[in-house]
Amino acid sequence: MQNASKAKVSIKGEISTNIPGGDEDCAQSTLGPGATRGCFGPSKWVGTGVVFRTDVRLKLNNVDEWYSDSA
Repeated sequence: MQNASKAKVSIKGEISTNIPGGDEDCAQSTLGPGATRGCFGPSKWVGTGVVFRTDVRLKLNNVDEWYSDSA
């Protein structure tokens, strides 16, 4: 994420997948104005024709939201 504001923000994230070993917990940290930070899960071979699900949770200044995507 990128902080486009002029204030520091507190961020924390979580990646949840239906692939064993694909989840990741992203540590809470402070993101300064103009700063960019990413959190990535592990790369895993899942085979051809596999439908996977990814849910991403972002906690920003104590507000929690889940975002989902399937590919």
